[in-house]
Amino acid sequence: RLRIKIIPTIALISDSKTKDYIVGFTDLGNCDDFSTEMMEWRIAQSGAINYTGDLLNPPEKGKKPSNLLFGKQKPKTIRSRNDSDDSGSDED
Repeated sequence: RLRIKIIPTIALISDSKTKDYIVGFTDLGNCDDFSTEMMEWRIAQSGAINYTGDLLNPPEKGKKPSNLLFGKQKPKTIRSRNDSDDSGSDED
């Protein structure tokens, strides 16, 4: 019904009408680790959102995104002490 044949596909819908499709990663710089700014720029090209930047030129590819949504972060570890007591008593 939505004519989605390639994954990932994002259908941009406004007023119950499909305005545009983002199919694969081609429109997002041909990479799967595109920035939020690149996604914002691509969605704005269809007129689905208001965009303050230049719609004719995509954002810089070398620019680091301000927020790392899916960025790699150092994993956090939980360590316990050797003298930990699981009895639940709070003795001082």
